[in-house]
Amino acid sequence: MIKKRRNTSQKEAIAKILSASIRPMTACEIYRAGRKSPVSPDRSTIFRNLKSLLSSGRILKIKHPNIGTAYRLNNGIHCHYFYCKKCKKTIELPGCCINYKGFLPKGYTAEEHEVFLYGTCKSCV
Repeated sequence: MIKKRRNTSQKEAIAKILSASIRPMTACEIYRAGRKSPVSPDRSTIFRNLKSLLSSGRILKIKHPNIGTAYRLNNGIHCHYFYCKKCKKTIELPGCCINYKGFLPKGYTAEEHEVFLYGTCKSCV
């Protein structure tokens, strides 16, 4: 039997925070942003709801090389990321620049990937 998951006000608050962000956010950043909302979930609620939102596919987990685990709303658009080494901002780059055909050795199957480009953003140049 599939357990139906409820859409709680805390889950909706987290989804709203992530949808308003132009970049992936850490759990601590989500917690700080949530403190400003009327729902104001505590840390354990944030982590419990992130886990639930991940398992339902509403959000995605990003392994950010500089800030650790971050999350973003799953809008169905695959993207890569650009990290500015000067101002430390991360932006999403919609789409994919990787073509696996002819790249992987014979018999290998790619299941997923994450790409981070590093450099200087236009504001820092």
